[in-house]
Amino acid sequence: MSTNENSTAKFETGTRYSCNSIGDSNCWWHFEVVRRTAKSIWIREVGSSKEPQRKAISPSYDGKAETVSPLGSYSMSPSLRADRNVDMGSAYPMALVR
Repeated sequence: MSTNENSTAKFETGTRYSCNSIGDSNCWWHFEVVRRTAKSIWIREVGSSKEPQRKAISPSYDGKAETVSPLGSYSMSPSLRADRNVDMGSAYPMALVR
């Protein structure tokens, strides 16, 4: 995540981010940014062999971070925020379980 005091957090290539389910706080998804442009990022779910998906970048409601909807846009869809990057070597809310 790159951020300055008065700027928004931005998605960075090669960095992993996490988001959780609105309906189940124990359900977490982890994504890695594999490419980016000024308006889009390509993400792949960690542990998946699927092709990366392009997602349009939007500002967060508070203006502090870039966001995308990794699973699509619906009423309770999770939001992936650039200020929620994870260090996969450290403890985080849920281990990758498939």
